[in-house]
Parts: sequence; C-alpha cells; structure tokens
Amino acid sequence: MPRQRLDGVVHHYAWGDGHSIPALLSRDDDGLPWAELWVGTHDRGPAHLPDGRPLADLTGPLPFLLKVLAIGSPLSLQIHPDTAAARRGYRDGIFGDPAPKSELLVALTPVEAFMGFRPIEDTLALIDELGLADLQRSVSQDGLIATCQRCYDQSFDIAGMIRACEASNHPQTRWVDRLHHRYPNDPSVVVTLLLNLVTLAPGEALPIMPRTLHSYVSGVGVEMMTSSDNVLRAGLTPKPIDPGRVLDLVSPEPIDKPVQPPAHRHRVPESMLSLIVVPPRMPHTAQGDEVAIERSPRRSRARG
Repeated sequence: MPRQRLDGVVHHYAWGDGHSIPALLSRDDDGLPWAELWVGTHDRGPAHLPDGRPLADLTGPLPFLLKVLAIGSPLSLQIHPDTAAARRGYRDGIFGDPAPKSELLVALTPVEAFMGFRPIEDTLALIDELGLADLQRSVSQDGLIATCQRCYDQSFDIAGMIRACEASNHPQTRWVDRLHHRYPNDPSVVVTLLLNLVTLAPGEALPIMPRTLHSYVSGVGVEMMTSSDNVLRAGLTPKPIDPGRVLDLVSPEPIDKPVQPPAHRHRVPESMLSLIVVPPRMPHTAQGDEVAIERSPRRSRARG
C-alpha cells in the first residue's frame, strides 16, 4: 500500500499546552488548548484521507490508536480496564466499548508523570522524611489500597499532610503543592505521595498496563494504545470521578523503574502492538501491528 497523508483529529481539553500540536501541523496558534491529536479509526476521532474518506474505508478498523499529547497541565489521576473489567463495564454502561486499554508513551520533550505505586520501601522513606506517622503506619500495616481509601474517606489529617509537603523541597512534594493549589479539596493530591514520579528524556518510553494508576503532568509525547477510550478517574479533574471504583480495579503491585530507555522498538503492554522509532530518512516498512515514527530535529511523522 502506498503511503498516504492522513488528517488526524484534534481534541481540545483544558490541560492542553496550546502550541505544540499547532507547531507540529504548521498551523497558527489560535489560543485554544490543543491537547491531543488522534490518528486512527476510533469512533471519537477517526482520521481521514486527503480526499475526505475515513481512514477505515482504506484499512478497516485499526487495532491501535496513535495520539500526540501536548500536556500543559496535569491530566486526571486515572486507570484503564483490563479485558474482564472492560467487558463487565461495557455491559453495565460504565465504559463506551468492551475493549481493554493499555498504552505506551514515547517522549518528544521531557515528560513528567505519576506512574503506578512506588516500591514500598521508597514510599516509607519519603513519608518518614515528611513526619507523617499515621500515613506511614497505614502503609506499613494495611497496604497501599487501604491507605488510598482512607485518603478518599478523609480519615487522615489531609491539611496536615499538605503543610508537611509545603515545608519540603522534595520533587514529589513540590508537585503536591502545585496540585493542591489547582484542586484544594481533592484527596488525590496526597495519593500521589504513594506513586512513582518519573521524568522521561526525549526518546524514553513509559509503558502503562491496564489497572495502573497514572497521570501525565507535563511535556509532549507520542502515545500508542489499543483502540479504546475507556477510562476511570479518581481525581485531579473537573470531570466525573469514581475513586471507589478505581480502587476496586487498580493493581496494588508496586512498579520499580517504569521508564524504558530509548530503543528502536517499543511494545505496547498486553498487546501485539509495537511502536518503531526510526532515524530521519531511514527506510522502514511497518509490518503487521506496527506503527513507525520518524524522529527529526523539527518534528515526528507517523507511518503505519
């Protein structure tokens, strides 16, 4: 099949940075928050061919959705379902489709994100440094999920936790302070103390399994995922949230060293999908469920 130029679909959300996607598309900055550029056949944003036909007319439904994310402010604290939860949630009217969702983000600029529960010993060390004895006791004795539930039940002195973070200069607590000013009554702010805070350099990747609590907070990246838009939000958003359902589904397993180094091929977790990163002008023909992106000093172009 010859290469085709595709017209993706832009989604404007409040967290978009407003300039990265217009620059990528060589368009003028119109002051709107350009948050996501979708390239795929998903019903919420199907790409089109130059003659106006939907991409699906040429390819049929694609098993993946490619996005460019331009993150000007933090996204919601969220998870995506695995296969069983997606089917159950679709049947019960919670999700819009019955498909699980896993994803992989490759950074185009430095990207910061909260990603999965941090190893317990690292979390306890941070909490001890902050002097949060009740939180430390809960994590040690009852585990991460029960501790999160107590945060949402406001069983802890949330205001005291915020004050302790404001007095600290730890990178994690600096984000707690920023999030508190955006969402002053949201317990998710202190839940982030239990998560990995990661920084990706350009070219590094972050795979996100279903049932993993996460939030992108800054930067620009290319995201490849299974073709689903299913999400549950715990907080850090004006959108509807359901922290109880999130905690019923979230994986309690800590994740150590979640960031992957730059590579030619990155696999989307729990799928057959791969994202291929190729140097400028290097010939590459995508095979099967692959998408190739070409890195250049000015922009990245998707081919698949």
